[in-house]
This record gives sequence, structure tokens and C-alpha cells, in this order.
Amino acid sequence: MNFLQNLTLKKSFIVFLICILLNLILISSIYYFQNYPKELNEYLKISDFVISKFEEKNIELTIKSDQIILGENEYFIESEGFPVELTKRNLIYISTEANYADFKEKDTIAILNNKELVLNLNNEFQNLPLESITPQNQEIILNKDSVRNFINQNYLENNQISYLMFGGFLLDRFLNYFIIFIWGYLIVGYLAFYILKFSGYPTEKNISQAYALIFASLYLLIQPIFYFIGTQINLIYVFLLGFLAVSFMLKKTSENPAEPQNS
Repeated sequence: MNFLQNLTLKKSFIVFLICILLNLILISSIYYFQNYPKELNEYLKISDFVISKFEEKNIELTIKSDQIILGENEYFIESEGFPVELTKRNLIYISTEANYADFKEKDTIAILNNKELVLNLNNEFQNLPLESITPQNQEIILNKDSVRNFINQNYLENNQISYLMFGGFLLDRFLNYFIIFIWGYLIVGYLAFYILKFSGYPTEKNISQAYALIFASLYLLIQPIFYFIGTQINLIYVFLLGFLAVSFMLKKTSENPAEPQNS
């Protein structure tokens, strides 16, 4: 309790930054030793799957900004043997005349036709026009040799896939820290302050924000436990709990005031 009574906004920022560092160290260690090997193995299997399908079916495909050119009338890439379990029989159906009806008739996740690439993700269609796929005034040639060389050079050789995975992991971490900071410092801190203020309890905005940052710091300390067991805490519940906890502490300190606290 003495810690909270002597807490300032500056001290809470220091605690929050220390907890971010501890959180990053713990979750990075869990990711490196537990998740990274599994994800890397999965990406390698997916790469091998794609290469093997192009070789097995001898797929020849040219994508231009206004059309696709096929070596055969149509191509199917089946989902059987795909490293990730899927509910559809085919990954993609490629035909100049492919249309939305083929999602059901061909039981596929994606179609590619003369106009666009369309993905069906949980019954929500995502469209990518050909001009958005191809570089300006260029074409993409896909065959067993080009696909194998592209995957090897851009992902498998020189640990490129590992760099991409670690880069994605760090980006996700820093976005997470930014969201937690906004959630704690701005949303919970301001909301608890104004609700108590309008309820007639004298308090300070800096103290409300300081308490909110301390609660966010506690969340950062327990987050690695949930990351380790492979689950996530719904931030809505954390937000509500944080709001209640900060409001309770503000109410308690306003009823039992200590010496003035400055940031």
C-alpha cells in the first residue's frame, strides 16, 4: 500500500518499461525454444508441398495484368497432404473460366481466373485483381523450376525464412505493447479518473494513469504464462478488470488521502 501511496506517474512509467523488457525476454525465450521450431518445420513442409505439386502436375502458368495463360485447360492443387489440416478438398482451382460457383462445385479454398484471384476464408471472399498481383507492365511465370528457385532463394537459403519469422514476431510484440500502453495509460486511466470525478470523489488524473500503468505492468508479467500454454487472454476482460481495480484504488486513496503526489 505504501508503494501505491508514494506512486508517481514517472515511477509507473519506469515500472511499465521494466515489465515490457521482462515480458519481451520471457516471451522471446518461449518463442525461440517452443514455437519457432514448430513453425519453421511447418513452413518448410508447406514449401516442399508447393514445390512437389508444381513438379507432380507440371504446372505451367503465366499471370499478366489482364489474363492468365495456362499450359493446360485447368489445374487443381489438392489439399491432401497439406501440412495444415483443411476442410476443403482443393486448395486452388485455376482456370480462365473459373467462377464463384466453383467454390462449391470444386470444393476449393481459392480460384484463379482471367480477372482475379479469389479466396474464400470462412465464407468471406477476398478478391485480388490480376493487376494488383503482377508488377507494372510485367508478368509472373510460374512453373516447377521458377517456383522451386523462388522459394529456395527467397525463403530457404541463407536463413531468410527465419529472419522473416523473427521479424514478424518482434513486430507483433511491439504492436502488442503499444496497444497495452494505449489501453492502460489513455483508456483506463482517463475513464476511471473522469467517472470518479463525476461521482464526487476528489482524485488526480496523473494518479489514475499511474495506477492504470501499474495494472498494465502486472498484465505484462502474467502474459508469458498464457503464451507458454498456447492461449490468450481476452483484452475485453482485462480492460474491465483493470478499470474496476483502478477505480477501486482511486476511491480508496480519495477516502484515505496521503500526502500530495506529483508526477
